Amino acid sequence: MKLCSRLVDPPDYESYDYIDEWKNREILDLAERQLVLKLAGKPKKTLELGGGFGRITSVLERISDETYMVDFSIRNLEEAKKRLVRTQLRRCNFFNLPFESGIFDLIVMVRVMHHISNPKLVYDEILRVGIKGASVIISVPYAPLSKMREINEIREIKKKLGAHKVYFGPPETYLDKRMRLEGIFGTGLFDNRIGKKLHKLTFLSFFDVSTARLWKLKNNLFLKFRLPY
Repeated sequence: MKLCSRLVDPPDYESYDYIDEWKNREILDLAERQLVLKLAGKPKKTLELGGGFGRITSVLERISDETYMVDFSIRNLEEAKKRLVRTQLRRCNFFNLPFESGIFDLIVMVRVMHHISNPKLVYDEILRVGIKGASVIISVPYAPLSKMREINEIREIKKKLGAHKVYFGPPETYLDKRMRLEGIFGTGLFDNRIGKKLHKLTFLSFFDVSTARLWKLKNNLFLKFRLPY
C-alpha cells in the first residue's frame, strides 16, 4: 500500500465501520456489484476511487487486467488488503491522484461523490488519468427517494465522525459537460426494511438489476459516462 505525497485532512473515517453498514443488505450489495459488472465491459486498466473495504473492487479485479483502488481510510485499506487478490492499493485523496495522465480505461466511484462539496475537482482528475474514450461509472443517492433515509443515517454517522458531510442534489448535480452521459441506472428496490428481512434471498437482486433503467423508482443512481475521444 502506497501513500500519496499530498493529503487533505478529511473527516475521521477510521472510526466508522463500513462493513457493518452493509449488514443484512446482501440483496442490494449483490445488485450493485452485478450492475457494475454489466456496465463495466472488459477494461484493461481500472481505477476505483473511494473503494473502501473492497466491496465493489472485488468484482472489478476479476474483469480487469490491472486494478487500482484508492481510499483515505487506513482501516478500510487494511480490510481491502484481506479481501482483494490482484488490486494495488493507494492511500490518498481524490484531488491529487498518484497516477500518470491517460492510463485508465475504466474509472469507478460508488457511493462517494455525494460526500464531495465540489465534484468538478474530482472530475478534473478523472479526465486527467482516463484515456480517450474511457468509461466512467459514478454512483450517488437519488435525493427525492433517499433524502429522509439518508438524513437519519447522517445523524448516526455524525455521532461517530463529527465532520462527515453529505451534499444532496438532483442527478444534474453530478453531470459534467466534458463527459458524455451514456445512461442512468438505479438500484435500491430492496434497500428497505423488507429487503433487510429477506436479506438471505440474494436471488432477488435479479429484479433490482433487471429494472435498473427505472431509476426514478430507486434510491441510488449509477451514472455511466464516456470520456471524449
